[in-house]
Formats: sequence, C-alpha cells, structure tokens
Amino acid sequence: MYRSGWRKSIRLQLTPLASIAYFFASSSSLLVYNKWLWVSFGFKYPVLTTAMHMLVSGIAGAAGVLLFGEPAGTCISRPAALRGVAIGLAIAIDLCLTNMSYIWLTLPFIEMIKSATPLWTLLFSFATRIEQPSLLLVCAVLLMTVGLCLSAYGEANFNPSGFFMCLGASMLAGCSLVLTQMALKPVDPSKEMTGAALLAVSRFTAFPLCLAAGLVLEYRSLLASKFTHDAALGLQSGVAVGGGTLLAANFNVSELMLLKRTSALTLIVCQVCKVMAVSAVSVLFFHPRLSTLNVL
Repeated sequence: MYRSGWRKSIRLQLTPLASIAYFFASSSSLLVYNKWLWVSFGFKYPVLTTAMHMLVSGIAGAAGVLLFGEPAGTCISRPAALRGVAIGLAIAIDLCLTNMSYIWLTLPFIEMIKSATPLWTLLFSFATRIEQPSLLLVCAVLLMTVGLCLSAYGEANFNPSGFFMCLGASMLAGCSLVLTQMALKPVDPSKEMTGAALLAVSRFTAFPLCLAAGLVLEYRSLLASKFTHDAALGLQSGVAVGGGTLLAANFNVSELMLLKRTSALTLIVCQVCKVMAVSAVSVLFFHPRLSTLNVL
C-alpha cells in the first residue's frame, strides 16, 4: 500500500513535468520552423500562414472529439461554446494586431510591449479569482516583465497607432490564457470543455478572422510574388506551409495539456524560459550585437 502511494505520488509529479517538456519541444520546433519558412525560405506571409494554422488546429480538435469519444454536449453547451468563441476571438485579434503593429513599430519595441503579457495574465488571474494575490507572485511576474523588456531594449520608434495595437494584443494574449484555463478547469462543471472541443471551437472561430486579415494585408503581395508564378516553387511552398500547420496543431495540443495540468501563469513562465533559451542559442550561433541592458 505504501509502495502504491509512492508510485502514485511520483506519477502526479512527473505528469506536469512531461507536459512542460512537451510544450518546450513543440513550441521551440514551431518557432524555428516559422523562422525558416518566413526568412530562409522567403515565404513572408505570416498572417495567411497563421490562418492555415488555425484551420488545421481546428480540424485536429474536431477529429479528437470524434475519434476519442468526447461528449458532444461539451461542444454545443451554450456557456462552454461561448467561452470557446471568446477565446478564439481573443487569439485572432491578438495575432492580427501584433502583425499589423509591425507596419509602424520596430521589432525590439514590439517585444518590449509584448513583454507585459505576464503582467496582464496575473491581473486577469486575480480578477477571475483563479489565483490568489500574494506579494511573492506579484514580485516574480514584475521581475519577469522588466527582464523581458530589458532583453528587447533597442531602437524604440514610437507610433501611437502601433503602440496601442501592440498593447491591446498583449492584453488579449493574457486574457485568452486565463479564459482557456477557466474553460478547462471551471468552478461550475457544467461549463467545462474538453481540450479537443475547446481546440475545435476556438480555432474555427479564429480562422475566418485571421484569413480576412491575411487577405487584406498580404493577398496582393502573394499574387505578385514568385510563389504564384513558379509552379514548382508554389508546390514547395504549399508543402512547407502544410508542414508548419502540423507543428502548429501539435503546439496547440501541448499548450492545452499544460494549461489543463498546471495554470496560465505556469505556461507564461515556461514561455519566458523558452525565450531565454532561444535567445541564448541565437547568441551562440548568430552572434547578434547586445547592449549591457540586453545582457542584464
């Protein structure tokens, strides 16, 4: 009996660690792949690519509902469905505002503004009472936010439109994480959604908005590009984008698993650690110029 309890305790501790490792692997692979697709391969259409990611992730969620016998009621329950739609809208608007802000702001300044996401996540967690306020928690999140801001310090060309777009995107990113945690682990069991159902509803909601933004921002450029005039290159780009959609679906699954087993704040901490790890690797291999504030 003692041995059985010990094994159960070990299993309970390893499950979150496995989810964190899965999240690290899936998010890092998607980040590297997107960088290759948009920079090395030259397919510089992130909004349209993101729309395809949303579509395939939604299909993966719907397949999970059908294949693994998820209760159909979780998809059509009004409170659960509305929460899933709200998450999808937050994700889509976040992505669209972030990509539109690139028109007016430099990348370092965007990263400085987006580094406030942990702070917004903390505030929304307190507001919805899924986390209890504590001085230690507040200090930890503020330290992360300041650290990320310093790491992205660089040329800051201020533009009011771009600034408020990026700030709104940062708020929505925190809001969507908290809403996702509430959907997966609600106080009222009748409002609970399974991971597959939530993935389907939220990503199918985000897809048309991302597609519309992509058509407005990138469609003309895509039509005039080499990818539509060279059949072989067009086929290669289709395969490349398709591979990215599978990685995106895998990442979305890992994100939901981590939120289900931990919390939105834990996911934010994992994202910060991932950014630090990727930055360290970039310094080793690409030798970018860093200021003293960046290093701190």
